Amino acid sequence: MSTSLEVHRIDSYAISNTYGTNELHLLPKDPEWVFAYWEVTQHKKDEFLDMLSPDIKEKGCWKLKINNLSNGTFSLHDVDIDTSSWYIHTCNPDSLVSSDLGLYLPNGLFISLLSSNIIYTSRNAPSNVANVYYINIFDKMKEYGKKYLFKGLGYISTSGSEAYFGVSSYNLFNKRKDD
Repeated sequence: MSTSLEVHRIDSYAISNTYGTNELHLLPKDPEWVFAYWEVTQHKKDEFLDMLSPDIKEKGCWKLKINNLSNGTFSLHDVDIDTSSWYIHTCNPDSLVSSDLGLYLPNGLFISLLSSNIIYTSRNAPSNVANVYYINIFDKMKEYGKKYLFKGLGYISTSGSEAYFGVSSYNLFNKRKDD
């Protein structure tokens, strides 16, 4: 019996790097890091830059502004607008954070092109709330068990786990001697 290798041609389709949208998104990575990804169409970039004077275009540099909404501070991070994503060390655990992508001018003015969603960065320590609340579900389970589950068993104990659930596992799976 002879075997032959068949070559199957698979047409490859590249996944697009862009989707023709103008958006900026933040994702929390851990308490002190966030991941930002964005897409700016050439049309949006041209439209934005056309509103600015040639002097501003020349002196401005692209920055990602990370806004800590919990304490009202912000930090600026140099980015290449065409890179489309960046990991940013924010040092803002347990905070509400948003971001803006735009031009930063030497005089301190920031002109926003895109704004992101708001995220919450997790805590970097155990919770400072030490209160523990317990709910007594056993009375409700006992009532429910008596009403619906164990009607036909005819035996309800009042000690141990049987007091909570109305029947022991022994009584569920083994017939009693007096039955």
